[in-house]
Amino acid sequence: MDRKVKIICTGINKYDSYRTLSFCENDAEELADVFNEKIPDCESIKITSKNRTTNKFNVLSILEETSSEDYSEDDMVLFYFAGHGINLDGEDYLALSDSNHEAGLDTLLSTECIIDLLKQSGSGTNILIIDACRSHVDRGVSNRFGSRTAALANKKGVVAFFSCDIGEISQEIIFPENSGHGVFTYSLIESLRSSEDGAIAKLEKSVLENVNTICRENNLSAQSPYASVAPASRSSYDIFTGRLVQFKAERKKMVLIVGPSNAGKTTLARYLQRKFGYSHIEMSSFAYERYESEEYESSLLDFLEDVLWDRCEDFDILARDMLSSVESLDKVVVSGPRRMEEINTILSDGWEVYPVFIFANSKIRFRRHKEESKSREPLKNTEYLR
Repeated sequence: MDRKVKIICTGINKYDSYRTLSFCENDAEELADVFNEKIPDCESIKITSKNRTTNKFNVLSILEETSSEDYSEDDMVLFYFAGHGINLDGEDYLALSDSNHEAGLDTLLSTECIIDLLKQSGSGTNILIIDACRSHVDRGVSNRFGSRTAALANKKGVVAFFSCDIGEISQEIIFPENSGHGVFTYSLIESLRSSEDGAIAKLEKSVLENVNTICRENNLSAQSPYASVAPASRSSYDIFTGRLVQFKAERKKMVLIVGPSNAGKTTLARYLQRKFGYSHIEMSSFAYERYESEEYESSLLDFLEDVLWDRCEDFDILARDMLSSVESLDKVVVSGPRRMEEINTILSDGWEVYPVFIFANSKIRFRRHKEESKSREPLKNTEYLR
């Protein structure tokens, strides 16, 4: 298979307006080196103060150039960032060396912009890895960085890997054998080096185990890396070869989480993901995939009701999409089926399924919806409960 791979690794220690970090440049440099070892023909770009300017103009220019290149379904583009991550008004941003949110949001680089540029490249596999929140940037900045990026990545079919969960700190440490790294990126580097294959689900599990061990042995606070994988089939994608890896198990296990919007399905799924090594699959990603392929002008819900379910009367089509995408996996947690037909199809497919129903009252759910929609116009209560 003739595959093109581009790796962009960005690490920023020194900022004009934010706190200095210690090992982001080490992380970006060594991670790029590991990818060069594992994927010899890849094109790798290091963006650190050692080799180029780390301001917004330069980073954005490289991403825009990548988006205009001729990639195909077999290709992979990966963007890695180590530095400060910021959440403002419900939107996630990366801070470059010349960024200053008090001078204007246009000095920052939104993760939505990065995701859009990765998708525009035409590459079949796009990966965003963020090792951010290594210290609190400012008192006025939210510590909820990551949730908006994960939702966008899931919606648009980009694999997103985060160094820590919402509200946690992505910690740095000096290891005996080197000059220092972020705990997450060090764990990622070691997992890549020791892996026989680069299956994303295996890497995620290995990184989580390594981070937990390092934090426990060095008396560090809890740090919970997690991945949002879309399309779901990318969980078994080998980033070294571009092939899908078959997971072997006597009995394939699935936790199926059902409940209304904003009841806590994703929160529970992420807990199971990091605690027990399940691959997390969001049913909504399959709805978005069909919605965008149809170029439907109204809302996603209207598309489901008026096109997918009404005209086609294909009530379990999203469940069949999901089951097809996880054939190579052996342990998944699936959140968000909307119809009984979907649930019945999943229950009858041969998986060992553990159904879970999660509920929260409408006031709590609507409040969560408004918090998630700070940067956008939230639905009215009657629309939300529809």
